[in-house]
Amino acid sequence: MIARAGMITRAFRVFFFLLILPCAFINAQVSFHSDSISFRYDSEGKDVHKNYSHSIDSLRTLLKSNTDSVHKRKIKSVLHGELQSEAKNNYDSAHYEKSALLYEEAFDMGTGKGLKAMGANNLLYNAGCSWALIGEKEKAFADLEKAIDNGWSDLNLLKTDKDLASLRSEKAWFALMAKFQTTEKIHTYLKGIFFGILFILFLNYLFLFFSVKDTSLLYYSLFLLFGALTQINTVPESGTYFFHLLPGLKALLSKFDSSIFYASMMMLFYSLFTRKFLDLKEKFKKKDKWMKFFIAYSIVNILLTLIGHGWSHGGAAFLFTFIISLTCLKKGNRQVKYFVLANSIYFMAFLAALTIALVNLFNSGQTSGFQDFTLVPDLVGLVASATLLSFVMGNKINALKTETIRAQEKALVVLEERVVERTTELVKEKNEVVRQKILVEEKQHEIVDSITYAQRLQQAILPPLSEINLHFPESFVLYLPKDIVAGDFYWMYATKGYVFIAAADCTGHGVPGALVSVVCSNALNRAVKEFGCLDTGKILDKVSELVIETFEKSGEEINDGMDISLMRVQRNRGGEVAGRRTEPGSVRAESTEIQWSGANNPLWIIKDSVLTEVKADKQPIGKSKERKSFTSHFIKVTKGVTIFLITDGYADQFSEEDKKLMKRRFKELLLSVQDKSLPEQKKLLAEHHTKWKARVEQTDDVTVIGLKL
Repeated sequence: MIARAGMITRAFRVFFFLLILPCAFINAQVSFHSDSISFRYDSEGKDVHKNYSHSIDSLRTLLKSNTDSVHKRKIKSVLHGELQSEAKNNYDSAHYEKSALLYEEAFDMGTGKGLKAMGANNLLYNAGCSWALIGEKEKAFADLEKAIDNGWSDLNLLKTDKDLASLRSEKAWFALMAKFQTTEKIHTYLKGIFFGILFILFLNYLFLFFSVKDTSLLYYSLFLLFGALTQINTVPESGTYFFHLLPGLKALLSKFDSSIFYASMMMLFYSLFTRKFLDLKEKFKKKDKWMKFFIAYSIVNILLTLIGHGWSHGGAAFLFTFIISLTCLKKGNRQVKYFVLANSIYFMAFLAALTIALVNLFNSGQTSGFQDFTLVPDLVGLVASATLLSFVMGNKINALKTETIRAQEKALVVLEERVVERTTELVKEKNEVVRQKILVEEKQHEIVDSITYAQRLQQAILPPLSEINLHFPESFVLYLPKDIVAGDFYWMYATKGYVFIAAADCTGHGVPGALVSVVCSNALNRAVKEFGCLDTGKILDKVSELVIETFEKSGEEINDGMDISLMRVQRNRGGEVAGRRTEPGSVRAESTEIQWSGANNPLWIIKDSVLTEVKADKQPIGKSKERKSFTSHFIKVTKGVTIFLITDGYADQFSEEDKKLMKRRFKELLLSVQDKSLPEQKKLLAEHHTKWKARVEQTDDVTVIGLKL
């Protein structure tokens, strides 16, 4: 293990030594460029640029006569720059032949250097333009074709440059365009391959993120995505095939005038990835503070970019995160070493691109074509580092899976032990549950028996239906308790002069409601029998007093009571209800008068398919904030009239769609069955109630009394 660690350390030392070489090379180029300035002056200190021909001839002579390789290279570099300056000067002065020859000489000199000048193809293009302007078409086509062979790629300039107007009618022009397009297509294919790899890696990391839920994978996938978008935005022709695959991509990129936004997004996600991958938050807390500051700075820059005031900080961002990763190497974390190795590859590619740009600047003075030439090393470095990190992340995922499997195996052993313990406990608990179940069933049976007996007692306070039919032959009572016992009840009492009938709804339902119903039913009986109340309004007033008095005896605050619809019908001398047939052959009275009072529950009267509602007083029987006397209504009813006394249970029933029936639908239902007899109406009302609630639990007790006088 120690030997292996030593090998890794030595490998890193070699690697970082190689990493420094490009930087040293750039420094040498800068020094060389500074030293070469001395050749711009003669022995007397006069600027030889005042006479370009003399300067170039002198430099040519010096180059031929000098044998020192270093000195000769410096002279050659200065001569290369002077040739370009002289060529441009002649071009501007319309000395096109001399300009073309100087551009060609500068190109030939540049191609002989150790590192080929990046802008050399521009020299040939300028030479071709010069030849075209003096009618030397063959020489012009030869230089243009050679420029294309050396990587010149500005198709738009080739088509629009006025200096080349004389060539566009020649057959050789079409051959040149065909060659250009073939060469460009090859370049586009090569760039497309790199972008394809980038997008595949982007999708790979994205799918891995959805698989293992590690946010570092998401950050790196977005880093790759915005890295590709940055390159496409910088060199649009490199994304030609992606524009075909994704038509909306070009429109998206066109919303921003530069690649600063995409580069800023790229570095933001790279910083987030670095922080997560290296676990700075837990293992390197001091460095994490700097990283969080830089992330915040990147976000601010992105926002400024959106309004046109952002600045490019990609190089600084990459260098910052790279330095942080280097400082984390001291911890000996293997994952950090792989991270530094992968990103060093990208850093070397970045330095290579920068070296190409600087060498071109020093050697040829040209900056055009920078993106084309720096794109390749940048893409290669990005793809190489991302590929290496793919293996690193794969190992990380495998390690996580291995740890998960081990943890699961350990958990299974612990679980088995707990299962054995828990099984023993469950057996004991089961025996106890069985015992408790038996006890509960016994208690439940006793409770049900008690409630069932209470039902018999409650039914004893209800008037027999035979007695109701005696006084009201054409009538029905629909009584549907929610539970075994109910808070609803119906009541009837007959004196010598009157018959009283009521539908009442006490507070609550079930056993509590049933107990209240006993109190309220007893109060109705006392109000009529004991206190001799015959007016319906006074009866309800007295009942309210009796109910309040009964509940106040407990010494506790009890606000229970009831809603009621109470009707009084006058009896004739024979004892029958007024309007009834008294003997065979007699004629039913055409009309009679009833008295009615209500506490919250109304009275409905239907005559000739028209339903009239007599509204009740808006107060219950029992305690009320503003107690007032109940109103006694005198109503004249005629032959064919049907009267309904109801509680709110029927209208309040919910359906499976969570819809309440409501009084409106209840009224419509009553009107729709008026052509039926009262027993048939009862049957239809019961069926409709069952169908409406379906599998929904009954909401409340239901009481509906229908009768004809």
